[in-house]
Amino acid sequence: MTTVLVIDDDSAFRATLAASLQKKGFEAIEATDGAEGVKLAQAQHPDLILCDVNMSGADGYLTLHALRHDPKLGAIPFLLMTGQPDDAGMRQAMELGADDYLPKPFNNQQLFAAIEARVQKHQNIRNQVEEKLAELRSSISQALPEELSGPIKQIVGLTEFVSTAYRHLELSEIVTLAKDVHQWTLCLQRLVDNCLLYAELEVLATDKERIEALRKHKTFVRDVVEPALIQKAKQMERYPDLVLDRTLSNGQVSVSPEYLKKIVDELLDNAFKFSKPGDPVQVKTSLSDKEFILTVTDQGPGMTREQAKKVGAYMQFGRKLHEQHGSGLGLTIAKRLVELYGGSFEIQSQPGAGTTVNCALPLSRGH
Repeated sequence: MTTVLVIDDDSAFRATLAASLQKKGFEAIEATDGAEGVKLAQAQHPDLILCDVNMSGADGYLTLHALRHDPKLGAIPFLLMTGQPDDAGMRQAMELGADDYLPKPFNNQQLFAAIEARVQKHQNIRNQVEEKLAELRSSISQALPEELSGPIKQIVGLTEFVSTAYRHLELSEIVTLAKDVHQWTLCLQRLVDNCLLYAELEVLATDKERIEALRKHKTFVRDVVEPALIQKAKQMERYPDLVLDRTLSNGQVSVSPEYLKKIVDELLDNAFKFSKPGDPVQVKTSLSDKEFILTVTDQGPGMTREQAKKVGAYMQFGRKLHEQHGSGLGLTIAKRLVELYGGSFEIQSQPGAGTTVNCALPLSRGH
């Protein structure tokens, strides 16, 4: 049974509305004001909320704001009701994340149509999320055991060797082996983190409100891009191979600093992973009127056009021909992030001729 929370300080109207909902087959719970409504929502997690705009204490806008900022309640469909509708109020409601705006007086047919439309839309989103999670579970269950086994075998082998042969090893040899264990542990951690992030991004892609919130970030690329490139190159012991345009273009993009750094990390990680030590990896940037463009070029084995089009989770082309480790998630995560922020992602590659990745990110408004 669909549960509807009715928040209104007019006791007569609230009781009439609750009775109509119950007669239609809904379960109705009542709150006398915004504060009580938030508490009831937290306790009972209704399927939909009907809330009056003009109330003493916390009005409908404040109530909506509080619920939208609660991670457990933010996705509940929220319909505002008002006896004094106006364009400014409607805009404010939509900006705060209201799903609909019902002007009073309204009849039962209008009410039930609005409720059923929002409940159905919410259920469709849930179904999409469930389908996406089912796909992810299937992909992960098929690919993750093999991907995890490599780093785990290396860690087990190295630690077993040190524990049994330490009496015959020099201190410098033990230190070298410890560093190898550390690197394989970082590899394992990166794999797990990327799997979790990919799952999070796939679910996020079904939530338009969260995507809109993401795109409100503002970050100066110069504060993030060059430090991230240098850090990654040194971490992979390929700093001499990094050919960096020292006149990196600057711009303020609509991307959070942590996700911008993640995009840079994955692009450079992929370029180094699939190219030989000593081969240069070139990074260039440029600005257009609306976009910041980041280009990374390597001299690795490259891909066919068909392979480049199929960049996706758990796909690593030529795995049997190359010994690089990784789940193939790097480019997919970078691509997904760029697209979620409203940018574009392009791979240009030929077998034996290396790969160039171009990603364009929208500049923030007011840049």
